[in-house]
Amino acid sequence: MSKTVLFIGHDATRTGAPIMFLHFIDWVKAHTDTNVIILLKKGGPLVEEFEKTGPTFIYFGRRSSSVFSRFIDSYRSRMNTRKIRRVLKRSSVDLIYSNTITNGYLYHVLKDISAPIVTHVHELERVIKNFAANNLEYIKAHTTHYVAASGAVKDNLMSNHDIDGGKISVVHEFIQTAKFSQDNGIDKQGVLSELGIESANPFIVGGAGGFVLRKGADIFIHVLKKLVDYDLSREVIFLWVGAEPGKDLYNWLLDDVRKAGLHKNLKIIPPTADPARYYSIMHVFLMTSREDPYPLVCLETAAMGKPIICFKDGGGMPEFVEGDSGAVVPYLDVDQMADSVKKNAGRPGTAQKTVF
Repeated sequence: MSKTVLFIGHDATRTGAPIMFLHFIDWVKAHTDTNVIILLKKGGPLVEEFEKTGPTFIYFGRRSSSVFSRFIDSYRSRMNTRKIRRVLKRSSVDLIYSNTITNGYLYHVLKDISAPIVTHVHELERVIKNFAANNLEYIKAHTTHYVAASGAVKDNLMSNHDIDGGKISVVHEFIQTAKFSQDNGIDKQGVLSELGIESANPFIVGGAGGFVLRKGADIFIHVLKKLVDYDLSREVIFLWVGAEPGKDLYNWLLDDVRKAGLHKNLKIIPPTADPARYYSIMHVFLMTSREDPYPLVCLETAAMGKPIICFKDGGGMPEFVEGDSGAVVPYLDVDQMADSVKKNAGRPGTAQKTVF
């Protein structure tokens, strides 16, 4: 007899946790006879993809500024809550899988369901404090078992939140590798032309994510400055994928880039449904994050043969890189990070245009 699982997500944006969440649900659908119901705290560009996997409900939280808008949001939330409870009551949910530790706000919608809850934690301490602190005790009281995205996540749950290690299983993040491969037929010369990169022998360093402090977008710029100052006798291009224009540090950092005379060396791509095109022309991927549990972009670029340089104590990526997939440098040591990038600029093959 098939079981019914309620999958809870915080949104449907093109970011790591929702993408992995969608891949996981697809896998469950393909390999089991599980009945799937999906509840998202907020929407996003991936909503249609979620709807293809099963009935999908979006809960509208109170997030607007005007009194009228807040009233409308509150009304929608009450209506959605009633609708969701009716559906779940008819569906006899056997298990609740909550993707991210930030979903405690939704647990009150599920108060009539007695099914066990598995909470998949993708977050480290700073994000937990910023986005889950108000509901953390509620999550701890109702979670039957935790899945941690990396050893670093498990260590943080144990040391900072007194969660029994016996209730935590480490399952590293994963990707669908089909479109992230070294021989995927991408027109790399076309990508170079699109970006206006005309030199015969450019050295391209990648970064990705929101242009925010957590992702170390400012550090990315500092490393770029050092690489340009090194004078590698080839054009140095730093390519960042996934930054939304005007948000967070975007304007500040672009002003820094202009003042430092680096505007010709930095290319920025907004969020895209096909990041592999841009990953394909990178020689090395720079993970400048101050805190990142186990970023999918590193798995994607690694699948395309790109070495990864990351910080020790910046999250779970050192567990992946170890000694054979790139380099791990001391936390916030920009000089060592730049030196590691410089060494990759001289790796066999990377100085030849044929690597594209």
